[in-house]
Amino acid sequence: MDSLLQSMDLVENDDIDYFTTINDMWDFGGLQYRSAGLLFLLEYSPKLNIFDSKHNSESFDFQNDISEFDKDESLVTTLRNTFGAFFYLQRPFRQKFQSNFYSSLEYGFYNSTNRYEEVLPVADTVEIVTKTRSVISEIAYGLSYYPNTRTDLGLGASIRGSRNWVVDKDDIQDAEYETFDYRTELIFHFNYYISPKLRLSFSYQLHFDKLDNERIETKQETIRQSTSLTLNTVFSSSQRIKHFQLFSKGFRLYVNRLQRTALFL
Repeated sequence: MDSLLQSMDLVENDDIDYFTTINDMWDFGGLQYRSAGLLFLLEYSPKLNIFDSKHNSESFDFQNDISEFDKDESLVTTLRNTFGAFFYLQRPFRQKFQSNFYSSLEYGFYNSTNRYEEVLPVADTVEIVTKTRSVISEIAYGLSYYPNTRTDLGLGASIRGSRNWVVDKDDIQDAEYETFDYRTELIFHFNYYISPKLRLSFSYQLHFDKLDNERIETKQETIRQSTSLTLNTVFSSSQRIKHFQLFSKGFRLYVNRLQRTALFL
């Protein structure tokens, strides 16, 4: 790196501060990752999942001198097909700024069969077939600022929504219902370069989630917040990094609106 800078006539003073900076760049130059370009992606993702479980248990009733056996088996087969379109746009501008945009749209349909068989003490078989159609959409944008090679700050926001149409079929009844999930997120991060051996990091995240489930007639809203302040020190003699988390706090707030049931998610 030094030879390259010297050949480009970019070095005016090669004192100890210069070589300290060179070593710092060599060790930590990849911390600020920036990219530029546009990408449009179409994706098809099939997935087959088979889960088989068997359970055997034995208990003894000392009072009545009776042994009890319990044996059951469960077989869950899930076939998923997902189609997705994804768009990425990453663009640096004015040398110190970075803009990142992302959007996606996905459609999936899933078929799941859950076969539960209780062998002991009484033979009984239950089979539940679930068919789900799902639409998921997300959009996100982030803006970052890089005043120098070691200090950066960024602000990002995203919105994600999904809707599911579900049909459950078993031996007793069929059920059709919809679920809706909505999420917003706000993120801020800040990294301040104090010296080659000292770095200060701060992050703040705010999430809002909303879930609406028609089958259990329940609505839930969740607010989550987290804050973190971190001090990183580097001891060049052994190249060890010590991590001091000064404080980290957060809170979570649930707001539930129940229509006719008393079920708490």
